[in-house]
Parts: sequence; structure tokens; C-alpha cells
Amino acid sequence: MFLKTVNVKKHFGEVKAVDGVSLEIEKGEFVSIMGPSGSGKTTLLTLLGTLDSLTSGDIIIDYENLSSIKDVDTFRSKKMGFIFQFHNLIGYLTALENVELPLHGLMSIDKRKAKASELLDLVGLKDRMHHIPSQLSGGERQRVAIARALVNDPLLVLADEPTGELDSSTTQKIMDLMKKINQEKNITFLVVTHDPEVAKKTGKIIILRDGKISREELVKSASIEDIMTLKNSTLGQQLLQKESGDPYLEKLGLFKEKKLTREGELLLSLFEKVEEL
Repeated sequence: MFLKTVNVKKHFGEVKAVDGVSLEIEKGEFVSIMGPSGSGKTTLLTLLGTLDSLTSGDIIIDYENLSSIKDVDTFRSKKMGFIFQFHNLIGYLTALENVELPLHGLMSIDKRKAKASELLDLVGLKDRMHHIPSQLSGGERQRVAIARALVNDPLLVLADEPTGELDSSTTQKIMDLMKKINQEKNITFLVVTHDPEVAKKTGKIIILRDGKISREELVKSASIEDIMTLKNSTLGQQLLQKESGDPYLEKLGLFKEKKLTREGELLLSLFEKVEEL
């Protein structure tokens, strides 16, 4: 197993930000983590990225237990890449200079520039590499951030709300790009997001609630994921319970005198069929 956590906890006094998370992710998977604000998504990502220490539990990445690694900075710089919501690009450096920055001290300037140039070409910015961030669109800046995350040939890329500041069209392009890189380079991607449309682009969704995993599901298709989202909604729960006092649902014909109607039964049957797929 490429990435595994065992009963991972991170407590801040009485606040249990992450409270007993155990998960397994294979190499090359494209996984999203969802959950309401305060569910522990970003905290879990920082723990996996060795940016914070555990309260208890174990994290194993590429067959190494993080607790036994003496130099976590070197481990992180060699095996991980990071993509953040706000790009974190240096404003006075060009796209090329931002991408090559993590390679300073590791190789000659010519090799650094050649590698950074190659990656900017990969993300579609061959003609924009000499522009500074203020001369780039939001989507272009995020593409620079993706190239920078890949420059050290990471095994794992951790992305925290990478499309949070982008419009829907650009979000789709960024997710398509990350999926393409995931498939072509077999790099494991772990994406924290609040956006169901982003999660649908991944292969597996992990839902956190109150610092714990509430469920995991494989993404069969965007349409099937829509049905699963409905199933786990307030409406879905009322359909599953076959009872509701919501007068608007009665107006829609899904319930009558608080009991499920034939129309409601038909909608409920979708949940059962999806589970059988």
C-alpha cells in the first residue's frame, strides 16, 4: 500500500481536528477529500504532507513510517509536491523562475531551466513562461503552481482547494489537466475540496465529518455521483426513512400524509440500483 494511515489523530487541546482516521490509497490513485468546514480536511492534508506533527497514530508513505524518518524536510522535498488555493507564487519571479525555485542547489542552472521549461510546456504555458504572476490569469497561475509541484518528480501531490478561486470553466480545465498528469505519470493525487464537481473528477471520494471518515466511495461516473450526493442529502435521508413532514415534498408528490408515494418509491429505487452497480 503506497499510502496508509492508522488511527491518526491531531488534537488541539479539546478540539479533535482529526480523530482516528484510517485510510489506504494505492499508488497512482486520484482521490478527493470532502467534508464541511471544520471536518479536518486541511489538517489531515498537512499531516500527510509532514507539515505538522501527529498527536497519535501512524502514517506510512511509500513504505516508510513518517515517525521513523529523521529528516522529514528532505523526505518531503524528494517525494511530495504541493498545490495551494492561492498559488503561493513569488510575485517578482517569472513563471519559469517560480517553477525552477525548488531545484536550487540540486542541479545546475541550465538543467533547472530546462526541466522547468519542459513542465510549463506540459501544462500549456510554453508561451507564457517569462511572464510574472500579475501578467497571468488565475487559471494560468494555477498551472504554474501545478508545474512547480511536479518539478521534483514527486510520488505524491497534495492539493488544498486547488480550484477554490477559479470559475467553473477554468476549474474543469485544471481538473482535467491534473487527471491527465495523474494517468500519464502515475503520480498519486490527493485533493481537498468543498466542490462536488471537483470531487466527481477524481476516482475515489473520502468524506470527513468531525475529524472522522464518515464514508468512502468510488466514483463510477459523474451522473452516478450525482445520485449518491442526492442519497446522502436531507431529501435522500427522508426518502430512505420513507417518511417526511415537509409540505413542499408533498406538493412535489413524493409524500402524502407524511408517507412515501409511488413517485417517491421510484426515486428511492434509484439508490438501490446504484448500490448494485
